[in-house]
Amino acid sequence: MKVKKITFTAIVFILVEFLTLLLIPEDYYVKSLCWSLSPPACNSYFDPSTEFFLLVALPFAIFAALGAVRRWKEGVMVFSSAGIALLVGLLILKLTDMPLLAFSAVLFPALLPDKRNRRVRETSIGIVLITLLLIWLIARMGTAKAI
Repeated sequence: MKVKKITFTAIVFILVEFLTLLLIPEDYYVKSLCWSLSPPACNSYFDPSTEFFLLVALPFAIFAALGAVRRWKEGVMVFSSAGIALLVGLLILKLTDMPLLAFSAVLFPALLPDKRNRRVRETSIGIVLITLLLIWLIARMGTAKAI
């Protein structure tokens, strides 16, 4: 497979994932705890729901399925390993208060069994890193709202 094809597909995927993240309602990933109603005083925090996990994983599943239908082995490996790594990163974000720890999930695609194909690993790592950054930025925008 040519480098242009995998790069173009990765860019299209990141754009699709970004649009998906923008269209997900904030209620799926931002929760608020209010301790005063007058004047309003609330604390917003990142708490992704099951729907959020499914909607974030949907583009990975679609692109991996398209790769399988077109018999594109590298595409299936890129998007399936990146999807698993992203879900692990989201789970780490949900369970801990340390967002930097979630970026350790970027190392998952480096463990791919196919050591001959560096391009697949590097593309997977890039997709996971950019998608985790997008999720973190959108979550920060959602929790930083004034009431």
